[in-house]
Amino acid sequence: MILRRRAPLLLTLLLPLLLLAAACTRQHQEPPNVLLIVVDTLRADRLGVYGHQRPTSPNIDQLAARGVLYTHAYSQAPWTTPSIGALLTSQYPSVLGIRAEPDSLSEDQVLLAEVLKQHRYATGAVVSHHFLGSKWNFDQGFDHFDESNARDHDAITSPDVTEAALTFARDHRDEPFFLFVHYFDPHYDYIDHPEFSFLDPARPYGGPLRSAMVYTDLLKLIPGLGPRDVEYLFDLYDSEIAFTDRWIGALLDGFEQLGLTDDTLILFTADHGEEFLERKTVGHGGSLYNELIHVPLIVSYPDYRPTATAPRSGWPERSWRGTAVETPVALIDLFPTVLDYLGIAPDHPIAGHSLLADTPNAEPSPRTVFSETDWGMYRAAISPDHKIIHRLTSGERFFYNLQADPGEEENLTARLAQTGELQNFLSLESDLQGWLDYLEHAGRQADEVELSAEEEEKLRALGYLN
Repeated sequence: MILRRRAPLLLTLLLPLLLLAAACTRQHQEPPNVLLIVVDTLRADRLGVYGHQRPTSPNIDQLAARGVLYTHAYSQAPWTTPSIGALLTSQYPSVLGIRAEPDSLSEDQVLLAEVLKQHRYATGAVVSHHFLGSKWNFDQGFDHFDESNARDHDAITSPDVTEAALTFARDHRDEPFFLFVHYFDPHYDYIDHPEFSFLDPARPYGGPLRSAMVYTDLLKLIPGLGPRDVEYLFDLYDSEIAFTDRWIGALLDGFEQLGLTDDTLILFTADHGEEFLERKTVGHGGSLYNELIHVPLIVSYPDYRPTATAPRSGWPERSWRGTAVETPVALIDLFPTVLDYLGIAPDHPIAGHSLLADTPNAEPSPRTVFSETDWGMYRAAISPDHKIIHRLTSGERFFYNLQADPGEEENLTARLAQTGELQNFLSLESDLQGWLDYLEHAGRQADEVELSAEEEEKLRALGYLN
């Protein structure tokens, strides 16, 4: 009798735990969420995890500590529309037809959001740049598209972007979702944030620059700027990065509090960098040197294997966490990486390759990645150790040994035989020419956005249309 009484009692006590375990098992077997964080105008070399000495990025560094750091990631263009267009479609900017500010994504392009929506993902985006707005067709495939933070040049938007992103995550935490979050604050105007200031009171700056200076005013001063002015600009820029990092930390903390971190594939990157008189100007868009196209890339892989994917040696393991991949990779690789991780086969041709093919701490592969801009008409090919920049208008080739000359200061094309670099040049030149032939065959004209006078003025204040 005692046993017959205890059995139902034991079952009654264990049933909630069994149901909870079953629920957790079902939840773990669900496809993970995908969180894509992009910071506008963020140079890789101004982050602690990439060697910067200032504390600009503690939260980003912490993400790298639990993810995989890609040390040689390259954007496919040095300005926003073609770069993010390439990232979200895995197509090169010329294939998208995006060459100038009014060029938009065509509706026949397939965005990552559209693919994931077809696979029952809730899709949301919070963007803060006009060039990523619905007018430029970046809303394709998104159930929820928040562009309310695409504001004027002097707006500070990271807090509102974070709040909107967490609202979406909270509303959709019971179903798989894809969330694209875009932060804008490091883009000029460069603003000093007092709680994250790097200005040195012992060395007060007395030059012509100031915090929150409009780019058109900065542009007039560029010919007379010197090293001390550049230091001041970097002080402001680093403050913007640290401020944005604080809100990225709030976003990641919010995911943790919602219980989403362990079930979310997190990808962190930038659309492009920024130059500070390395090539006699300030800004972005006009060249393909590393201060513009070398971008940060961190991927935090949760513990998930799609049932359709057989275990293989290249699959992310716990041992990957806090490690680095030195193989050159490209932003067009993120689209196929997400699909590969989720066990989804793309049903149309794409240009990138899955990052799951790369293993942390392995020797760099011989892969060549490419970047382009029609501002200045440049095309570039980058291997693990070398880089060619080709100027279409003149036919010039600029060839650099990235190991010996990471600042890309010495063009070796005039003395290849003397330096022993001829074979390296010819090999990379062949890759570049093959890619140029592909672009000539696959390139297209983009749709154009009709800009109002007010929109043109806003873009000029941000440094465009000048």
